[in-house]
Amino acid sequence: MIRLKKGIFVCGASLFLMSGCNGTADLSDFSQNALSVNRDGSVTELSVEPFDADYYSLEDLTAYVQEEVDAFNKDHPPASEKKDESAITVDKVEISDGTARVILSYESPEIFTEFNYGQLISVDAAKLPQEALALSCTDSQGEPVGTAASIENLDNYKAIMVSSDVLVAVPGKIAYVSENVTVTDRSVADCDGTLAVIIYS
Repeated sequence: MIRLKKGIFVCGASLFLMSGCNGTADLSDFSQNALSVNRDGSVTELSVEPFDADYYSLEDLTAYVQEEVDAFNKDHPPASEKKDESAITVDKVEISDGTARVILSYESPEIFTEFNYGQLISVDAAKLPQEALALSCTDSQGEPVGTAASIENLDNYKAIMVSSDVLVAVPGKIAYVSENVTVTDRSVADCDGTLAVIIYS
């Protein structure tokens, strides 16, 4: 999640709908930090935090977010090399009822990881790192199924590995998660900040 200076901003809905031809998530109704891994490989991030409007304005917040994103983009040209595209784009900055909401779009999980100094991996499930394959998992109903590596036909699934305290929305139906993850909807899981895996079809 983006970290903003001077304490301006430091960085849920259970229903998830994919919209658009690239399967981009609509995060507008989420009430807590959330990530969407989209069908086209991009990532959408929503950061939600308290905001003290007595000291800072929406203009201050917007300017700082854009400044941080512009500085990153200057050193990270988009993989597509199209002039009208960026590695990160600012989709929305808003303040309402003492809460700030910032939505950013990332070209890829790798860009998200580098910008946030966090960890987000999106791969075919069979290609998960060994540390993820060793995690104990449950099915979407919470029933234990052994380790991720022991899941039958693992190569038929996609997977997300993340280490943030965040809701994660995937472009499909969740089949399995690591034991530290709570499935809140067919395509949304709540991760607790430790290493987590979400496996979906």
